[in-house]
Amino acid sequence: MPLSDAKDLQRFFNSRAREVQVDKQSRILIPQTLRDFAGLKKDIVIIGASVRAEIWDRERWEKLNDEMTAADAQALLKKMGF
Repeated sequence: MPLSDAKDLQRFFNSRAREVQVDKQSRILIPQTLRDFAGLKKDIVIIGASVRAEIWDRERWEKLNDEMTAADAQALLKKMGF
């Protein structure tokens, strides 16, 4: 991916970040606009992804994991030059 495209995508996603408050039980409320954008419904999964955390709708996460095979991962690694 050209660097300019990567920067455009980074700006797009980062510009949607929102500051949220932590309640007395150490919970945060994800704003509705971000829940809609991420397709979050009822149950979520928080995963560690290198140096960041990702929040996924549980159904979407499980579907992604069910569909991903070792061959898919190898093809992605090859595409990335590994």
